[in-house]
Amino acid sequence: MLVGPVLRTGRHRTARRAVPTKGGCGLARVACRLSPVAVQLTDTVALITGGTRMGATLGAALAARGAHVAFAFAHSAAAANTAADGVRALGRDALTLRADLRHPGACAHLVHEVAAWRGRLDVLVCLASVFDRVALVDVTPNEWRRQLAVDLDASFHCARAAAQPMRARGGGHI
Repeated sequence: MLVGPVLRTGRHRTARRAVPTKGGCGLARVACRLSPVAVQLTDTVALITGGTRMGATLGAALAARGAHVAFAFAHSAAAANTAADGVRALGRDALTLRADLRHPGACAHLVHEVAAWRGRLDVLVCLASVFDRVALVDVTPNEWRRQLAVDLDASFHCARAAAQPMRARGGGHI
């Protein structure tokens, strides 16, 4: 997976790659190695859809740099609460919200709730996904549509909703 632009070094072109590691994703490992001095997010507000695995790791990395973090979850309340506890342990505020991101209205409501929580929304990280261990030949069209509604459509709807409060404050990061 590429995590950065192609780098040109002398005659050779190389790409920075995240290397998956046991118990985690290479991207999360790269995020955790960022110097706290290099990126300060003091009192910014981040919304992470998907509070398990990589979402929890990125939430902790954002909190370590000063951000308050909200985690959205559909079914993993315990994992989202654990991620929020990790953020609080770093001295930042955390919020968990249940949201069925298959529905555009739920995405808009989620963004509204987070923006109202701290009066702003600065960062949106779209990680919500559906993971069903099933063979491709056994996936029905309805199951496929459900998968795309969360994995793909929700990112669009959340980003579209988040753009409004971000624009009102002069910008943000999606």
